[in-house]
Amino acid sequence: MNKIYAVIADGLVTNTIIWNGKDEFKLNEGEVLAEVPSQSGELPTPSIGWFFLNGEFVDPGYHE
Repeated sequence: MNKIYAVIADGLVTNTIIWNGKDEFKLNEGEVLAEVPSQSGELPTPSIGWFFLNGEFVDPGYHE
């Protein structure tokens, strides 16, 4: 089953892809993949420009 993955470089989502998790997929040096969790209609889906900090996606527009 295909899922959405984020391509992350230096803690920043630089791309999103649909991947089956099995076929070979080459990343550039310093990039990692993280599965994007399923979202309900209420929450935004992580995308390009989001941060990936401590294993969690962070909306760049979110301020505490």
